[in-house]
Amino acid sequence: MFKRLPVFIGILVVVSIFFISAQCKISLKLPKPHCCIIRDINTNEVLGCVGSLGGSESDCYNNFYSYGNTEFKSGRCEDLPECSGVKNCAGVVSIDGQSIPYLLMDMEYSCGPKNTSVENVLYQCIHGNITVIENCTAAGLMCNPSLSRCEAPTKKARWFVFEETDYSDVVVYDLEKDKLFWINNKTLDYERRPYVYNNKIVYELDPYDYTLPDKLVVYDLSTSNKKILEVADHRNDIIIGYPKIIGNNIVYGFRDYWELIGKNLVPEIHLYNLETDEDSIIVGRGDGGLSIEDVWDDKFVYTRVFYIPGTTWTQTDIMLYDINTGENKRITATTDKDEKEPRIYGNKIIFRSPTGSARGTGGVWTLYDIFLYDLDTGETQRITNTPNLSEQNLAIYKDKIAYTRVFDNASVRYYEVCLHDLSTGRIKVLRMDDYYSLFVCDMFGDLLVWRDEREESLVIYDISTDKIKKVIKADFCGVLG
Repeated sequence: MFKRLPVFIGILVVVSIFFISAQCKISLKLPKPHCCIIRDINTNEVLGCVGSLGGSESDCYNNFYSYGNTEFKSGRCEDLPECSGVKNCAGVVSIDGQSIPYLLMDMEYSCGPKNTSVENVLYQCIHGNITVIENCTAAGLMCNPSLSRCEAPTKKARWFVFEETDYSDVVVYDLEKDKLFWINNKTLDYERRPYVYNNKIVYELDPYDYTLPDKLVVYDLSTSNKKILEVADHRNDIIIGYPKIIGNNIVYGFRDYWELIGKNLVPEIHLYNLETDEDSIIVGRGDGGLSIEDVWDDKFVYTRVFYIPGTTWTQTDIMLYDINTGENKRITATTDKDEKEPRIYGNKIIFRSPTGSARGTGGVWTLYDIFLYDLDTGETQRITNTPNLSEQNLAIYKDKIAYTRVFDNASVRYYEVCLHDLSTGRIKVLRMDDYYSLFVCDMFGDLLVWRDEREESLVIYDISTDKIKKVIKADFCGVLG
């Protein structure tokens, strides 16, 4: 038996040589490597390079035409000078039997493709390599690339509150029960500027008896109980702007009218603690007027007027106040420009800033574009660039913003309600009117509300279903919560 071993080994060697030779011949028949180069449409800059052994020029185009111009060249991507130094991430990945192309800029975040097993996984492109940052599902959270982190699932609005014109009363719409009700049952007092957070509403109470001072009222929707906050001493004390709820605190603007007139002083911002009933000044008086605009978590944004040094001119800038730390930060300081309508969500603040002017039906008017300030990086980027259009009435929730877009060239004027996806840059026009105004009111969860002047109504639109959920006759905008 052992004498046959050399024969067996010889046969094994011959067979091995045959297979090695065969494999060498097969390898010679493999197609030459190619590279799919993706370029920016406007700048022709190389955005990404994808290696392809068995692909074709049509595959290159079909997979990546939506990202930019494509070019199919012979050779390995790493050997081509065009691809040298490109740190972006590009390729085609197979997930759940689907071939899915991707292109991420260097340091950009992304979630996995929709309707796949990894759609809730947060990725980041780090110098050419795709890196898993976090599995949001495992943490019971949702992937949100615009916030560069996982976050709590999208909340659903339960309430919509607004001010009724006829009786100046606060009206509540229960989104779950599809039911309208009035808080004060149409009394003679004036209830104004409601704001809702969780199950609480805060609003300004202006008594019908003009000798009485203004008050703030907190209404608990779960118990129907009211708490009246005595924040003014006499009739000439004025509550200004929309009061807001932040956790167990009410933040509101306040001024003494006669003191303002007599001493040329300006408003201040107060914080009222609902647990301790302590009312304190957190933003003192400065150069000019202020307006509380929006809140998020333990922060709020407001506008403040400043005098331009060495002149009598003023400018309006965006401010950010952190209740936990007491930090009062100036976000914008652009000389001779009035930034308006700051809205905050997470680490983003959007606002509109003047970028030009045009002659319209009412004369020369200012054109505004939308800008975004990143709290993490301190950088500001321009979101819209519309030379002949102007954006106003801003709202933000997660990676979407909504606004009214206006066109006016002295002969034609129209309004559009726009939904703008920050992650893709896509803009969807939801409503257009060639005469009557449209006002974006608020956005929360999957709901967006705007006011249609033509119909004299508030329109509640469901973003997830692309359908109108409710139309309510009203003259003023409202707030979701």
